[in-house]
Amino acid sequence: MLVTIVILLTGTPDAAADDEARPLVVMMVFDEQEEASREIVEAVGGQLSDLDVEFGSRVVGPRPPAAAANIRLAGEVAADKSVIAVFWYASLEEQVYLYLSGNDGSRILVRKMESAAQARGRAEGLAIIVRSSIIALLHGGIIGIAVHESAQVETKTGKPAEDDQDYSEAVQKEDSVTENSESDESARLFLRIGYNVGIRSRDDPFVNGFGLDLLLHFNRFLAVTAGYTAFFPVQGRGEFATAKVYRHPFRIGLRGGIDVKRVRLGLSLSLVLDYTTQEVINLGPDIEASNDMDDLTVGLLPMMDVVIPITGRLGIFLAAGAEFSFNSRRYTASLGEDREILVDTWPVQPCFMVGIRVNLV
Repeated sequence: MLVTIVILLTGTPDAAADDEARPLVVMMVFDEQEEASREIVEAVGGQLSDLDVEFGSRVVGPRPPAAAANIRLAGEVAADKSVIAVFWYASLEEQVYLYLSGNDGSRILVRKMESAAQARGRAEGLAIIVRSSIIALLHGGIIGIAVHESAQVETKTGKPAEDDQDYSEAVQKEDSVTENSESDESARLFLRIGYNVGIRSRDDPFVNGFGLDLLLHFNRFLAVTAGYTAFFPVQGRGEFATAKVYRHPFRIGLRGGIDVKRVRLGLSLSLVLDYTTQEVINLGPDIEASNDMDDLTVGLLPMMDVVIPITGRLGIFLAAGAEFSFNSRRYTASLGEDREILVDTWPVQPCFMVGIRVNLV
């Protein structure tokens, strides 16, 4: 009888446990990381499945440029009292950094892994770090180092503890990479080096060479471009004469771009000033053919391109477009009072480019 009364007054242990909310672990996912974060979410979910916690991910929008802003954002996510920890990650050139913060944002743990590891193995490694940290928190332990409010709000590289090299290195490196990333609003200078192929005419279809372009980005969307292509000389041949044609196209224009998942798509429009010279050779002793042109052709070159990043400063680009000429591209030789057509090009010439893009500044 006494046991029955005690149970009625106190309730069953299971019922009490059900009424109490389980601690919540939240992974912050930034917009540009949604696709890449899936393996990490699966790995962490598996590592935490046998612990007495709930786990979930939350998309929080674009990644703030400063490390301190990321810590403040974690504090906002952890506003719910049931949240025991918030974590997020950032890929910074050679390492992958994992940040884990307690629910009050007063302490933060930073760990890094080499990005050369396989993606799945890297995800499992990060998940194991999260698991061990959560176990410590569940048993009343502390993780990481203290983060002072002044360091969070006022500085980007504030050092909460001099002996935590991972934290200071991560914050400094994160801010350095951010200043040169596609998402930053400061000016950046890129160099593109590529192999160019153009389609010229039906009879002599291909022209090829190596292009060099500079891109000055004012912000993440807009850039000014300038470039030159060193084309190999092409042969022009008529009935009485032949010639070597040398093209010297200079380009200047505007380019806009957007990020789509892990690649960057761009659209550019350039003004082309193509100075052309030719060297005429007679085909017979009685023929007096001579060069009658050093031509400047003006045109427009719209192009679409895609950039695939390899590292923080290096990427591969592919581009395709077509050049529209405003004046004639008909190369001729003088035969006294007559002219002979040596090259008769199309007014619209498709072109393709492939190469590397390097972030210089």
